[in-house]
Amino acid sequence: MDNTDTKKALFVCEACGKMGVKNGNRQKYCSSQSCQNIRNARKSARNKRRTNQKTTY
Repeated sequence: MDNTDTKKALFVCEACGKMGVKNGNRQKYCSSQSCQNIRNARKSARNKRRTNQKTTY
């Protein structure tokens, strides 16, 4: 017997609000290019803030 029933987790994209199927357990954004651009911009801003906090005395 071939069991092809696999459970997939759904999520709501933080950028556009569309529902999607997660490819990984930490996925927050869908795969559209505009959502990926938003994700990368937010990630860059977060990393810049972290860097500034480390270097500030």
